[in-house]
Formats: sequence, C-alpha cells, structure tokens
Amino acid sequence: MPEVKKPIPPVKSAPIIGFSEKELRAKHDNMYKIREGVKQLQKNRYLTDQQMREFCHINSSVWRGFSENAEFDSYKLTVKAGIIYWGVPECIRSLKEDLNVSL
Repeated sequence: MPEVKKPIPPVKSAPIIGFSEKELRAKHDNMYKIREGVKQLQKNRYLTDQQMREFCHINSSVWRGFSENAEFDSYKLTVKAGIIYWGVPECIRSLKEDLNVSL
C-alpha cells in the first residue's frame, strides 16, 4: 500500500502591526486627502466647497489653506455669489465658458 502523505499546513504569519504609508497619509496628509477626493469626483456632478471639505474629512480651520493650492484650480468653479463648486475639470471648464464666471 502506498504511503499517504499528509499536506503540510500553511505557516501562520503574525498579524501586521502598524499603518501602511497609504493608510497614514489618508489619516493625516491633507493634500493627499484632497488629491484622493478629486479622483472620485463624477462627471456632471458638483460639490459645494463645504461638501468637498466634508467628503475629504478635513477640518474647516485648515481647509482653505490646502484647497486654495493652485494644483486644484481646474477642479473649482466660483460663481458670482462667491460660492465655490468642485467638479471634474472638463465639466468645470465647460461651465466657466458657458456661464462666463470668475476663475
């Protein structure tokens, strides 16, 4: 009778302790949070500045300093009332042309 070999059980690895760089940035890096937030914007859907801040989970006391970075200008539309909307750059560009609003 041939010898029956038992399968070798997999080696249990120790649980990973700590944060990955992505997890750490998502928790503390406000520029990273906004960059990730703009990636999730949907075509023909717009968020007010406050909605975008809440979506990115950034404290209102520091939001303006980060959101006013020139890197995000193409994602923003400011209407005459001073209200800022965030959206996909191609949609924002089209609205700026159509509405002739401020940059």
